[in-house]
Amino acid sequence: MKISEDSEEQSFKDAPCLGLTEIFYNYSDKQALVAEKICNECKYQKPCLDGAIVRGEFNGVWGGFNFSNQRSRAEFVKELKWIYQMMNG
Repeated sequence: MKISEDSEEQSFKDAPCLGLTEIFYNYSDKQALVAEKICNECKYQKPCLDGAIVRGEFNGVWGGFNFSNQRSRAEFVKELKWIYQMMNG
């Protein structure tokens, strides 16, 4: 897994998620799907996900990944590796 070195220094001033905290931290499946859709169309998806991993986020949707929906640590790591393979080719 390669994490962007500057992920913590990104400026997300025009990110489409700004002001939508209730969607990204709501634990309903419907709200999470809306948040994931917003992330999947966002130009900041990868640095956002990188930053969440660096910070150790375990709640909310970050970079299109629902950190609140972890079934087990092993599945969480497996899913993150799959996401990075998809994003990095």
